[in-house]
Amino acid sequence: MIIKNLLELNDYSVSLLNTSSLGSIDFSLYNLIIIGGDTAYSGSNWGSNNLSLIIQKANKPIIGIYRGGAVYFSNISLYIGWDNSWTISSTNGTKTMEFSSKLYNYPYPFKDYTKYILYSKLVHAIAIYNPTNLSNMEIIGRQLNNANHYPIIMENWKYLL
Repeated sequence: MIIKNLLELNDYSVSLLNTSSLGSIDFSLYNLIIIGGDTAYSGSNWGSNNLSLIIQKANKPIIGIYRGGAVYFSNISLYIGWDNSWTISSTNGTKTMEFSSKLYNYPYPFKDYTKYILYSKLVHAIAIYNPTNLSNMEIIGRQLNNANHYPIIMENWKYLL
């Protein structure tokens, strides 16, 4: 509900959908799909492969939140899924990085990137292990105390965790 409230406060329309109704949803009505963090509780248990494919076939950008997003991305065979992640609980923050990213230069370039820390209170997150910076990844945020794990990362310019 926090994400829903945040989006609505910024004038976005939000529809909460239950996985049991996904087969009857007309995804052409939506611009973005957000997979909630509470839609999976362990390893590869997000729902049937059929449900995962229904969402993937909608051909919309997808934001995966926390565990639910990571498990969903594993179900559709993305690298930024549960199988390549670990769970972090941290007050150290996430450092913005990869300053060559288009995201840091649109519509206006940021200046001193070293000063941007995205959080300072306790958070729980999923961080993707990406030591070689795979070519189809867009690195957005790196875990401060680990050079190879990224809690904010995008794959194929379409899937964001």
